[in-house]
Amino acid sequence: MVRYALLGLVLMPTVLSAAPELKGDPAELANYLLDEKRVVAIVGSSEVKVQADRASVTLRVKTKDATFVQALKKNREVRTKLSQQLQQAGIPPDRIVAAKFSSLPNYGFFGDKPSSYEISNDVSVVVRGEDDMAVIAQAVDSMKEVSYLATLFEDSNKKNHQGNALDDALADIARKKSAYEKALGITLTPLRVDDDSYQPVQQVVAPFTYQRNRSLSEAALQSSVAIQSSPEFAGNATANDAGSGGFGELRYGSNIRVEFLLQAR
Repeated sequence: MVRYALLGLVLMPTVLSAAPELKGDPAELANYLLDEKRVVAIVGSSEVKVQADRASVTLRVKTKDATFVQALKKNREVRTKLSQQLQQAGIPPDRIVAAKFSSLPNYGFFGDKPSSYEISNDVSVVVRGEDDMAVIAQAVDSMKEVSYLATLFEDSNKKNHQGNALDDALADIARKKSAYEKALGITLTPLRVDDDSYQPVQQVVAPFTYQRNRSLSEAALQSSVAIQSSPEFAGNATANDAGSGGFGELRYGSNIRVEFLLQAR
C-alpha cells in the first residue's frame, strides 16, 4: 500500500500539467475565448447641425512698470476701466470674466534684479450679437493696453445637441440590427460597445479676422457682414436666429461601433 501511495504522488504532477496554460492580459484572453464565436460588428454614425448662438471673445490686458506693485495696480485699473466701459454699453458683468494671469520680469544687461515687470491678464467676454462685438471693438481701439486675441463660437445648448447626435447614432445601429435579424433569420446579442462620440465642434463659416494695420471696429464690421451673408447661415437661419448675431453653423458628430454575438434561431 505504501508503494501505490508513492506512485500516485509521483504521477499526480504529470496528470495536472497536461492541461494547457492560458497567459495574457484580459483583452487577449477575451479574444482567445471568442475565437470560436461568431461576432458581427455594426457601426452607427450621425451628424447634428445647429446654429451657434454666442461667441466668446478673448482680450488681453497688458501693463508694464518699473515695480511689480505698480504693474499690478495698473493692470487692475485697466481691467476695471474695460469692464465699466463694456457694462455701460450694455454687456452685463456676468459675461465678463478675467481668465488668465501672468507676470514677466524684464532684466537689464547688468545685475540680477529685474529692470521692469510686465503683467498680462486675459479677459473673456461673451457676446450675443453684432452690437456686442462693436462695443468690444470700440474698447480695444480706445485703450492701448487692451488687445484682441481670438473669438470662439459656442453653442449654449451643446450638451443636449451632443446627446442628440449620440441618440441618432444608436438609433442607426438599432435599425441595422433589426434589418439583419429579419433578413437573415438570426439573433444578435450586444457584446461590446466602442464609443467615439462628440467629435470636436466644427465651424463652417469664415472666422473673425483682425489685421493690426486697421482698427478693430473695421474688422468687426466686415466679419459680421461676411458671416451674415454666408451660404451656410442663410440656408439654416430662422426667425429666431435673427437676433442671435449670425455666428454660423456648428456640427456635432457621433460614431458608435457595437459588436454582437450571432446566434442562429
